[in-house]
Amino acid sequence: MSYVSLKTSVTAVTAIWLSVAVAADAKADAASCPSSIPFGLTTALTGNLALLGTQARNGAELAVDEINAGGGIAGKKIALTTEDTGASSTEPMR
Repeated sequence: MSYVSLKTSVTAVTAIWLSVAVAADAKADAASCPSSIPFGLTTALTGNLALLGTQARNGAELAVDEINAGGGIAGKKIALTTEDTGASSTEPMR
């Protein structure tokens, strides 16, 4: 029984080392990425939850501004797009 456990352990460790070795070379080329990194935020900007949605949007904008001011991610700027969910207690659930 211990032979099977030892064999399984050696196989698992070998698989982990092989996956680490392969993953080290599997980086995306920066030229293949778009010029900016799209980032979307969907939150309530109108309706009874507008205050929370506005705070979420302001926080996301602040984070994006700080990241872009620091050089972006791998030299790419983040492009934030915000969409209103239109949360309202008078509208029926979708």
